Amino acid sequence: MTAPIASGWSGCRVGLAPTGKRRLCTAHTHYGHFIATVELFTGIFSMSLMTGLIFARFSRPNARLLFADHPVISSHEGKPTLMIRFANKRHDIIGNATARLWLLKNAVSVEGRSLRRFSELSLLQNEHPALALSWTLYHILDEQSPLHGLDADDLAASEVSLVVVVSGYDVVAAQIVHARKSYDYRDIRFWAALRGYPRYHGRGSAQD
Repeated sequence: MTAPIASGWSGCRVGLAPTGKRRLCTAHTHYGHFIATVELFTGIFSMSLMTGLIFARFSRPNARLLFADHPVISSHEGKPTLMIRFANKRHDIIGNATARLWLLKNAVSVEGRSLRRFSELSLLQNEHPALALSWTLYHILDEQSPLHGLDADDLAASEVSLVVVVSGYDVVAAQIVHARKSYDYRDIRFWAALRGYPRYHGRGSAQD
């Protein structure tokens, strides 16, 4: 008990009046030693806790994926296909990356109520073993697709939106990272072509 008391007394001056006279409880009493030791260890614990919380908050990795501004509906392998491209801005690989694509649109129920419905769009490949550069998502507009047979006017009438969610394992930070991008019907380009890769041009946006 001598070492903690000595450490507490050297780190904290407890119980001394402004005139230098001893109070009723000073650091030369057992109670004063106890107060000084508790104060010292409380300060050390609080500082360690705050350091850990701040580090955990600001060191959290993010996916840093750069999405193209416009999804494209064009021909791919002879079939009309919705295509969305994004690139990895990080210098390390995102392993076991998975992507999901959702469609949101306005609809009317059987009872005549307006509501917002969502459905997941199937992708040709929704997994990537090692995302290092870029990845293009393909959704075929066949008879099973909610977008089958729709044109730009139909998308506008239903106020269609697309949501892309990508997650993967950051091999450097050893943590799961996530990214999300949403598009509305105004962003979708019909019978256009994806050329090159998304490029950064300020404020985290991209262009095709």
